Amino acid sequence: MNNLREEFFELIKESKTRWLGGGGLAISGILAFFTGIQGKPYILKVTVYTLIVTYIFVVSFYVLIARKKTPSVFRISNPSESEKEIPKYQSLRPFGIGGIVLSIALAGLFVLVPPVNEPVRYVINGTPTPTPTQTLPPPTATATHRASDYIYYAFILDASESMNETFDGQNKWSTAINAAVSIIDGSNRDAHFALYTVGGSGPNQASDPCLNPSGVEVPSGGWGEVYTRLAQLQPGGGGSFKAAFNLAKTDLQSLPLEAIRSITFITGIEDSCQGRDALKDLKYAIQDIDTIDIRGEIVLLDDDGARTQEIMDYLNSLSENVNVQAPQTIQVLYNITVQNIVVNINKFISIELPKRAPESPIMTDPPINNTEVSTPVLSQPDTQSSSTPTSPPAPVPTKTATAIPTKTDTPIPTSTPTPPPPTAAPVVQLISPPTYLGPDATPGCQIDITVNVSGSAATGSFHVWNANFGPAGDVYSTTTLPVGTYNNNLVTLGGNAPEFYVHKVWFEYNGVTSNVLENLICPGLTPAP
Repeated sequence: MNNLREEFFELIKESKTRWLGGGGLAISGILAFFTGIQGKPYILKVTVYTLIVTYIFVVSFYVLIARKKTPSVFRISNPSESEKEIPKYQSLRPFGIGGIVLSIALAGLFVLVPPVNEPVRYVINGTPTPTPTQTLPPPTATATHRASDYIYYAFILDASESMNETFDGQNKWSTAINAAVSIIDGSNRDAHFALYTVGGSGPNQASDPCLNPSGVEVPSGGWGEVYTRLAQLQPGGGGSFKAAFNLAKTDLQSLPLEAIRSITFITGIEDSCQGRDALKDLKYAIQDIDTIDIRGEIVLLDDDGARTQEIMDYLNSLSENVNVQAPQTIQVLYNITVQNIVVNINKFISIELPKRAPESPIMTDPPINNTEVSTPVLSQPDTQSSSTPTSPPAPVPTKTATAIPTKTDTPIPTSTPTPPPPTAAPVVQLISPPTYLGPDATPGCQIDITVNVSGSAATGSFHVWNANFGPAGDVYSTTTLPVGTYNNNLVTLGGNAPEFYVHKVWFEYNGVTSNVLENLICPGLTPAP
């Protein structure tokens, strides 16, 4: 232990004079000066790395090779053996070997291992040119709105007892429901919708609608909520359009100033509650609409053409902001009246939208999804007996997706949704006479009907009627008839007794009915007299 201490202090003393006090300090000074004039700090790091590795290696190597002369026993016979060389630092030799290994390891670390090796890599490969970075100001938050955020549609439906009557051979209530659905289909479905009724009773409503004549069915929601509520409603009692309008007006006037509001009435004119005059209520509502910023549309469902026309003309004279229409047929209602309402409201929206929020950026709404949706399933009461009808039975219109028509007079601003162009309404004509095919398994036969479809494709069902069927006849599965004239439309005339030999055939589609092929009798069969 004493030898180890002595050798260690001897090594320190010798290293001060041999390496630090001599050439080592000189070399260090030169490298430090070179680093200073170059202004490259990575060179200083390489210099430090080199000095550390070199110093450890040199000292360790010196410990291993240093020797000293020691006197030996003097021999007269051989004077040359009086001195001999032995390792100077015998006790430090294991540390010398360790120092050699450490210096090699450090050299590998400084050259090969990142990020410690970056200074050496810069010396070998050169300094990378820094890429200037641009500091951008933080983005400014901007309120972004869609056009639909500003649009509000309100519907008031006459759900009084009088809507159980017929219109053009069909139930008024189901006709009104499907007209409302058609208007919603042509509206911006991302907008806000509200539904109010005059009379009406839901499946769980026990109160007398006459005592509570008007209700808020959907105060504000999406089109799907209105669809769901329409399917639940049934006509009953009576009520006041004035009260219903006041409910709707209060809700609409509570909206922000930039809101674009429309209100659509669908009514059968007559009121089943005593003491109410629907015409006076409508007059009040129209005059009130004229004083506020709301677009109004009114549909009158009544078979009395002359009377309804007179009422329509009178109501239209009351305001320029309200449009009153009185279709006389189901086909006119769906193909003309509904389309006019959609065009009128969309035109109003396109004019008002740039005025309401000129400083707010408005994103264009996504295209309206016109895929098939679940619509209210409505049932009709039988208005005809089971005897042979003199006209085709009243179909319940089956809702299909309706494209939104565009107006042609004023271009719609780019900030509002641009709906696709309207397609012509389909018209289906059954060509008479059909082609009679071979007999059926039961007394009867098959027929091949030639159809002519114009406008656009029609989706619906063939109906075959004889005295054995109810008003709807034998209803075939839903099919789509493309535009054109063609045959291979097969149905069966299956009467199994003489009183059932006479048939009628028609095609119901999109809420309308084609012409009727009547008095169809399979060859060889004689009908009852």
